[in-house]
Amino acid sequence: MIKESSIRESIECLKGFKEKAIEFGVNKISAVGTSALSEARNSHEFLERVKNEIGIDIKVITEEEEAFLTIEGIRSGLELPQDFIAFDLGGGSTEFIIGRDGTLHMLSIPMGVLKLSHLIKSYPPSHEIISEICSKIKSFLLSYELHDLSFCIKPGILIGTGGTVTTLASLDLSLDKYESERIHGHRLSLSGLEELLRRLSGLTLQQIRELKGIEKGREDMIIAGLLSVIEIMKFFSKETLMVSDFGILEGIIKYEASSVIGG
Repeated sequence: MIKESSIRESIECLKGFKEKAIEFGVNKISAVGTSALSEARNSHEFLERVKNEIGIDIKVITEEEEAFLTIEGIRSGLELPQDFIAFDLGGGSTEFIIGRDGTLHMLSIPMGVLKLSHLIKSYPPSHEIISEICSKIKSFLLSYELHDLSFCIKPGILIGTGGTVTTLASLDLSLDKYESERIHGHRLSLSGLEELLRRLSGLTLQQIRELKGIEKGREDMIIAGLLSVIEIMKFFSKETLMVSDFGILEGIIKYEASSVIGG
């Protein structure tokens, strides 16, 4: 269930987005909902309220549509080789897109940083909790068809997108404010992320909140997200991860623009 407080906060946020869009002369607004709205029992109520109060019609998309829009967005910002592995780590699910010899394989698994972060009840988290989260992530990665695509894991680069991945890049760069041009294309190393985990796992929530590069509102999800990224890199035997600041948002823009143009 989506909490009433979350519904109100989301509506206020969308109002702000719409006002800003109108300021910039936007003549069409597109909005999509992903796994949270697919799974919530009261998502219909939320969608109706957004439409009635703000005039935004949210389309709840399928896992396949989310993966398609994500890779289209990544492609609009990066020149991809034929062989690559891309993932979008979200709050409720993670989408994987694997390119091999020009063919795409797409898969969504119900592993998200919001769900995993609920396992952390206090800070600093205990070693037992860290181990439990790692075990759950490994189980997710091994339990779905992703394991059957193992023939794809050797070649190509690993690309990550989504708020968790870009926040990790911001932390790695110790940015005072979000700088897309520095984050986009930044490479994270597995050893660097493991060192970051050692740092974060010994901090209180307030100490994490005060770190340079942390995005406000992500402080309680960053450890679960960091563990997810580390385990994904290990699963695909990758020592480096390329960060894409382009993702589903740019994919929606690209798709809508082509629809208007007739492409």
